[in-house]
Amino acid sequence: MSIPQNFLKITAGLTHGLHPMEFTSGKMKFNDAFIERLYEVQDEFRSKLILPINEAVGLHNWAIHFVEHPTIDPQFFADIYADSKEEFLTIVNIIQNTITDIKFSYYYKGISASYTDNQ
Repeated sequence: MSIPQNFLKITAGLTHGLHPMEFTSGKMKFNDAFIERLYEVQDEFRSKLILPINEAVGLHNWAIHFVEHPTIDPQFFADIYADSKEEFLTIVNIIQNTITDIKFSYYYKGISASYTDNQ
């Protein structure tokens, strides 16, 4: 089973730099520096990982959601969705060999069909 073709393969959630935040009409608005950093982090992960993982595992059968550790910098949790444990280990190996300046904790979150890109 694979993920629909219009999903985001790599997403990130950040915890550092959230403040100051604005609350207007019951809605939260992140500061511009935080939003810019979020886009930069996601773009960096995507630019380094998408092609090698696509080549090794396939186009529509994997996804990763990175979550920044709230107290340790730089460290991220990597929630990995893949259709087998072998594909999961392949993705872990690619991340370890491609991004060496960040520590990751890896979690197999299940098959790719269980992934939604609005984490």
